[in-house]
Amino acid sequence: MGALNTGSPVGDSGSGDKGVGANLGALNTGSPVGDTGSGNTGAGANAGVLDTNSPTGNTGSGNQGGGVNVGVLNTDSKTGNSGSGDQGGGVNVAVLDTGSTTGNSGSGNQGGGANVSVLDNGSNTGNSGSGNEGGGANVSVLNTGTKTGDTGSGNTGAGGNVAIDNGPGTNTGNSGGENTGAGGNVNVLGGNSTVSTITSTVGTTINNITNTTTGGTGTASAASSANASAESTSSGGGGGGIDIGGFSAVYVMGAMNDAELGRLWGRCWRVLKHPRRYTLKEIELCRTVVERLRHKKFARQ
Repeated sequence: MGALNTGSPVGDSGSGDKGVGANLGALNTGSPVGDTGSGNTGAGANAGVLDTNSPTGNTGSGNQGGGVNVGVLNTDSKTGNSGSGDQGGGVNVAVLDTGSTTGNSGSGNQGGGANVSVLDNGSNTGNSGSGNEGGGANVSVLNTGTKTGDTGSGNTGAGGNVAIDNGPGTNTGNSGGENTGAGGNVNVLGGNSTVSTITSTVGTTINNITNTTTGGTGTASAASSANASAESTSSGGGGGGIDIGGFSAVYVMGAMNDAELGRLWGRCWRVLKHPRRYTLKEIELCRTVVERLRHKKFARQ
């Protein structure tokens, strides 16, 4: 079933047999929905919604007892198994990914499992090795240039891999030849993560605002992110980021007391009154700060 799609056929087109299945595509552009591989499926479903150049469906030669693939709001991303390994049952879900792949791509067999990726950029989520696995799950959120899933030849009874906000080259999963009865791997904020990059960006911006409005030199501080939130009104640091709008102000202001918030609000108010003196990033950040603090007492005085 397809609705309001552009260049996005809906339906299975591969040589593999399917006992029972359904395909749903809605509001997609250049994003076919359906299995295109040679693997057989007992029962399965594929759904793609608001995707752009992001196919949803199994493309490999591996057989599958039952499974579901769901892709939503993805760009240049693939959702579905593409390997030669057989799978008893599984689910692949990808949401708001860019240039990423979600699904098993290896030759290892798997009893049951799930792969979930959200807000990934140039990242792969799913097992890609030759080792067999009884059951497991891979979860990847807000990663850039990473792999989440087992890539080795060792067999695993049951396992899981969780990766959140990791930078390029920070991979999560078993990669060796050793067998594992049960286990898991977790990676958070590894490499040049989004939060660490945002921390530096907002710290520099707030420091520039503070120095400019108080007649300082405008030189950015490289304060430690561990202490930056509480000191962000005078020495830089903090968290959040200009590039993702309102989250930046929330992340920075969460550790401030009312006096610090009042000083930051006052400085940002002056920035907005004289925008030609400041950079676009400083103006955008101050708009967010003033909006977030509009219900505070000092904002109503």
